[in-house]
Amino acid sequence: MIVMFVIKKYLSIKAMTPDQRKDVVPRVFFLGGTSRPGQKLFLQLIKFIMSVAKFLDDDNDTKNLLKLVFLVNFNNTKEYLYIPSLDVNE
Repeated sequence: MIVMFVIKKYLSIKAMTPDQRKDVVPRVFFLGGTSRPGQKLFLQLIKFIMSVAKFLDDDNDTKNLLKLVFLVNFNNTKEYLYIPSLDVNE
């Protein structure tokens, strides 16, 4: 669902004029996950996310306004590496 929101955000930014794009706040979306080799649906979903991320990186109009990052093999043990505010709870 988040990937669809990123695509919607991309299309709305793309429809703007260059003057309107100056007021847009840059956003980075982090997605993470892992999949076993036998789970073809999840592998295709990861491939789709990676394709959208590459497409966003290749577009010069929205390159500095919208970015999608997929964290490979993301799990709870790596969560503290990417989200430093989680240490506050301890």
